Amino acid sequence: MKIGIIKGLYYYEYGDLWLQFLQKLGHECVTAEIHDSSCFLCTDEACLPVKIYHKNAMELLDMGIDCLFSPKIIKCAKDSFTCPKVIGINEMLAASLKPSIRMISPEFSGEFKTFYARTGLALGNDTREIKKAIEEMLVLGSARVAFMSLPKTKKGSRDDFFLVCLLGHKYIVEDSFINMDIKKRLKKLNIRVVTSDLFDNDFLSSSAENSFSHAPFWITGRQAAGLAAVSEAAASQIDGYIYLTAFGCGPDSFIVPLTKKYIRDMSAKPFMEISLDEHTSAAGLDTRLEAFADMLGDRVRV
Repeated sequence: MKIGIIKGLYYYEYGDLWLQFLQKLGHECVTAEIHDSSCFLCTDEACLPVKIYHKNAMELLDMGIDCLFSPKIIKCAKDSFTCPKVIGINEMLAASLKPSIRMISPEFSGEFKTFYARTGLALGNDTREIKKAIEEMLVLGSARVAFMSLPKTKKGSRDDFFLVCLLGHKYIVEDSFINMDIKKRLKKLNIRVVTSDLFDNDFLSSSAENSFSHAPFWITGRQAAGLAAVSEAAASQIDGYIYLTAFGCGPDSFIVPLTKKYIRDMSAKPFMEISLDEHTSAAGLDTRLEAFADMLGDRVRV
């Protein structure tokens, strides 16, 4: 079966596991790349990542797939829910795209074994095949390393490069289309980044709970707050912070100020918020990043 996997939202959290599990069951998996931000098929109230999700699904429908794989992600960790728009994304897709093919939408609440079983059964695979694939995937999942401290990346003189903590939802930080390949742009400015991808979700969540008086309710907020807390524990290695957010994101409207205040109170390191939407220009982004790099250089020289 040819399965289209939507490259957006929590694909950047679990996409590698989804691909491997479906391939172990003998299915062909395809993804689509977006190069044009026009023709978003959802309301203006939706944030940019949700609009991109719709656009990506539309591209897949034109690739001759047999079904569309779009899991219903409710929780990624204990007592830490995803955004309501993420939970209801499949209903939004069905209403806007009206796909003529099946949508496979297994529910995920942080327990992989149940999720894999639901996925295999929905695709009509034999129970013995599903059980074997689940056993292999659980071994693979347990092999993921939870880093407990920042990697010692800064070598030699502090003038060699700057190390910046790149905060925000993983589906914004890791999606080079949404953020206009910000990591590459920062690298040209002699800036390297630390992201939440280096750490285990449970570790980041516990770090947020231990460091903030009120840890964010949503998992992506806990990732950002937890990463800020971990980075502040190794503040001598971190030169500054950049928070990427999507314009109109409800959770970020209070998570960003909360994180900014925490950093200001702890170390007063440079902090910049970059709000992204479909109208954000590359030239404007470059100007802001260059100004931030100049500020980092001034602080080091002082």
